[in-house]
Amino acid sequence: MNRKILTYITVSYGFSWVIALAIKLTSGLEGLDTYAIILMLFYMCGPALGALVCAFIYEKGRRVDALGLSGPFTWYLPAAWLVGIGIVTGALLVSLLAPDVSLTDPVQSNIASLAEVDLSNVQREAAIEQLNGPYMGIILFGAAVFLGPLINWPLMASEELGWRGYLWDQLKSKGFWSASWITGGLWGLWHAPIILLGHNYPAMPMIGSIVFIGLCTLMGPIYSWIRMKSGSIWGPCLLHGTTNAMTGYALFAQSSMDMPWKGLLGIGGFVVLFIAVFLIWVFNRKTSLTISP
Repeated sequence: MNRKILTYITVSYGFSWVIALAIKLTSGLEGLDTYAIILMLFYMCGPALGALVCAFIYEKGRRVDALGLSGPFTWYLPAAWLVGIGIVTGALLVSLLAPDVSLTDPVQSNIASLAEVDLSNVQREAAIEQLNGPYMGIILFGAAVFLGPLINWPLMASEELGWRGYLWDQLKSKGFWSASWITGGLWGLWHAPIILLGHNYPAMPMIGSIVFIGLCTLMGPIYSWIRMKSGSIWGPCLLHGTTNAMTGYALFAQSSMDMPWKGLLGIGGFVVLFIAVFLIWVFNRKTSLTISP
């Protein structure tokens, strides 16, 4: 834990956690009104702010490399997209093994969820009419698998400039596995305030924050592997954007979204992520995961 890492953690956590306090003291996350959504967008920029501040102060002459912005196009970029789809799909399939969970129509699940959203009757009827439109099932699938990842890809730099950018640059000398576990754990802990406010696990915020730290820690080696192979943060950005876009769609494809069978956010996520990390270890245990300077 050197001065650079302490500065990064102080800025990224400090900025985001102050935003979380603002959310807590105002509208909260219940209903996610416009004000809360805007504050959430600012919250997500904490890691990028921390990375940029550290790069400006400490990394004169190598700022681009320190932030993970260099690196040519490689086939590991589309691989990151496929890995994201595979992780979320696998978590869905594991969740469907539960006796009270079955596959359902995401369109109808979206319509049913409108009953829990604070809308006027006119707004709710308009939303239902839109969801009942032609080809809506194909549109939702296309948005989750193609359009969502494409839109999210550059936006995920708000986090990945920090986690797989500057922090990875500082920790990679410790070796692949140590750098991955530490980065993943810090990434999960950074989410804690908004999880405690009800994000992702509204019915169990305290336990949910612990669960999410565990999930992020397990995701650490997967994101690090993509970071190392793709040579920049853009691989992890695409992986991050794909999982974010796919997770909601996959949840609506389940008849029950409750814990512990909550797709990627529940038991299915732990199972699939553990398998993915195990495969990284198996296929690389003889060659070792050497990180270039």
